[in-house]
Amino acid sequence: MNRRIKTKVSQLAVLAIGGYVNTVALFSPRQAGKIALDLFSKPRARKHKLHDADLLSEARQEGMEVNGHTVHFFHWVGEGPRVMLAHGWESNASRWEVLVRSLQKNGYDIVAPDAPSHGLSGGETFNVVLYADALRELMISLRPQTLIGHSAGGMAAVFLLYNHPELAPKNLVLLAVPSELNLLMDRFRRMVGMNDKVFNGMQEVFHLQYGWKMSDFAIHRFIQKLKIPGLVVHDEADPIAPMEEGLSIHENWKGSRFTATQGLGHSLHGEEVVRAIIDYLEDHKPT
Repeated sequence: MNRRIKTKVSQLAVLAIGGYVNTVALFSPRQAGKIALDLFSKPRARKHKLHDADLLSEARQEGMEVNGHTVHFFHWVGEGPRVMLAHGWESNASRWEVLVRSLQKNGYDIVAPDAPSHGLSGGETFNVVLYADALRELMISLRPQTLIGHSAGGMAAVFLLYNHPELAPKNLVLLAVPSELNLLMDRFRRMVGMNDKVFNGMQEVFHLQYGWKMSDFAIHRFIQKLKIPGLVVHDEADPIAPMEEGLSIHENWKGSRFTATQGLGHSLHGEEVVRAIIDYLEDHKPT
């Protein structure tokens, strides 16, 4: 089966799931919302193949128990300040290869976990709260001076520091981070063709499970509490987290620096992003 056919089959499967959940919503929006929320909480693949064997062979590999599951992390030992890298949804530690190489050249000590239910870490479900729990244990144990988060990794980082300001590092870097969970989930459900009844059910179930309204989970509001400087990097054509969300985070974060890119999309894989991060860290290096 060639790539085009595989893509078409995948798209049809996604639409079929959306149609099924829409049907369930005719009888029970809450049940449909639960199904949808469960679907969005289970990564489609761990993507082990993305792990770069050469890069990871240079790292110490360790695990830490969090909420009954092992969180796997990689440690590239360096003599400089420690940097922790938190990847996003359906990714893993290998996404940081270019940044890790640049940080190594500048002498940094680097730690990069696989999020719960991603890469080599245990678990079957994923959400920002679980990820924040994992980062909390790692922050307590490893005490990095800089925390860098991409997408959901950045959301988890801000949520963690909002609830535990005593764990705040010296610097925080946010890459392509969505500002409002409500809008993010709305975009995802529209991608798979789920209707408004399903979304209303998702919001209800989320509130019951976490004690938060989905609309209250807003990074641009959480970030106002942070007392540390940081860097926000966002692409002008990000299809997952629109540019205005990155700007909203920056505008509500006193002491932050903002860098805009073009043509890098949500992944922000590009040398200009690496340069912006290295320049920022060198400007704010502990003395």
